[in-house]
Amino acid sequence: MLKVEVSILLYAIAAILFVGASIFDNYELELLVKPVIIPSIFFAYFTFSKEKVNTMFFLSLLFFFVGDMLFLIGGEEIYELSLFVLLVPYILVLCFIWKDFRILVKEVDENIIDFSFFLVLAVLTTLILLVLDFLEVKTKMEFLAYLLFGIELEIMGLLTTIIYYNSANKKNFYLTLAVSTFIFSDLFFVLYKNFEEIKLFRITNIATQTLSYYFYLMYFVEREKTVKNLV
Repeated sequence: MLKVEVSILLYAIAAILFVGASIFDNYELELLVKPVIIPSIFFAYFTFSKEKVNTMFFLSLLFFFVGDMLFLIGGEEIYELSLFVLLVPYILVLCFIWKDFRILVKEVDENIIDFSFFLVLAVLTTLILLVLDFLEVKTKMEFLAYLLFGIELEIMGLLTTIIYYNSANKKNFYLTLAVSTFIFSDLFFVLYKNFEEIKLFRITNIATQTLSYYFYLMYFVEREKTVKNLV
């Protein structure tokens, strides 16, 4: 447990410093601490799992890391590539959520869809349409990437709503937090991209993105305790 605590502490310190660096526009500090965040999350998972690594979870963290580094150091010339790289880990996250959903369907005999599903559907659909409407994109590929992000996040949100409503346990609580921070992080990323003069958007994006990695870790740790024989 000491190794886990050290990893989480390292993550927390790096996360706080990264958010602080964004507040004070210290790009050099961002370059120093940003690469520490996801490796700390992985090392904590590696210790939690007693050195038995789930390949899909590892790949999701790897693509998150590569995408983050491309955004941090790449600039506009590889901006579209960075977007498409970050679509990959969301697909992997969706695979986990979909498998959780299938398990839920087998375990629950009654109707698993209620009013909250339609409420979340309406809210997310409206939000995605509004964001896509005011986006200022330079190419069709950039617009396609944003559209795919919207679709992935909406499916995540809808499945997570059903799962948590019907099975409100610790694993699904962390899943709800992870998906919520994914959505808020991407929303404020888009807002900052279009309104760069509003610094609060970037700070919110960075803070929620950084938190999402911790919630995703805790979701997967709890998932491995309760879900067996899944990739």
